[in-house]
Amino acid sequence: MTTPMTFEEHLDTLCETVTLQLWFVRRWLRDHPDETIYHAVRRRTDIYRKTDLYDGRPMSEIDYDAPPWPELERRLADLHERTRDDEDSTRFESEGLAILRGRIEAKARNDQRERFRSVPGSSQCGSLRYDPPKPECPTRVPFHIGNAVRPKSIFDDPAYLPECLRCVMDKAEAEFGADSLATSTWLNSYPPWLALFPPEWHENMGPEMTDIRWGMGFWGQFINARGAFNHKHAAMFRATGRMPYWPRTSWCTFAALRKHLADGEQHEGGMATPTGSP
Repeated sequence: MTTPMTFEEHLDTLCETVTLQLWFVRRWLRDHPDETIYHAVRRRTDIYRKTDLYDGRPMSEIDYDAPPWPELERRLADLHERTRDDEDSTRFESEGLAILRGRIEAKARNDQRERFRSVPGSSQCGSLRYDPPKPECPTRVPFHIGNAVRPKSIFDDPAYLPECLRCVMDKAEAEFGADSLATSTWLNSYPPWLALFPPEWHENMGPEMTDIRWGMGFWGQFINARGAFNHKHAAMFRATGRMPYWPRTSWCTFAALRKHLADGEQHEGGMATPTGSP
């Protein structure tokens, strides 16, 4: 039986994620010597969001000059300089985590008080949340994916995501006059997710996004359905230097998606997709 995470598991997940991101930073800087560690930490990881300094604002609005973050960054930079010629990243990972550990533990305690609320309460449609259309695409709504059914996977019930998608279409159509939807996510490289969408979605698929950034579109694949650390994906990343699933962007019309979902329900078992989550 799937059970919610304990405090210890949640803390371990935060620490494992930060450790993986520290490994990534060292590797990235080795391959991109013109980039600073400050840029890599701020723009390519969400280490800041794993500490109690994060107050919930959009990551693009973080004031990285506000104490005590600059001192933590300086210590990480000094550590990187001392360990950059090591044969492996063990020392940078372990000592880097030690620098941040107190702030991570404080974050975990805050999350415990908030009952590990890791999915935004603003999700309008189950595990999906949509934004207003952008001026350049005034009838297309961007949407985002979370997991409002933890500790279950969003793929466990074949009817669940189709219901969420219909909700997004119905509400966005009524609210904005929207007629299409789009998202950028690592799930656009994940077959069970792709099975939910019509040929139009596949035809409009953009290229793999390999310029790694801090968003969950990249790093979300290292969290499993329970909200715990995905050791399998992390091992794959460490072994190859490639994320298991690169984010891609796609879009389709409501008409095409509604037809695809309806056609799927006409088959016995509905829109059946493999159970479980990456």
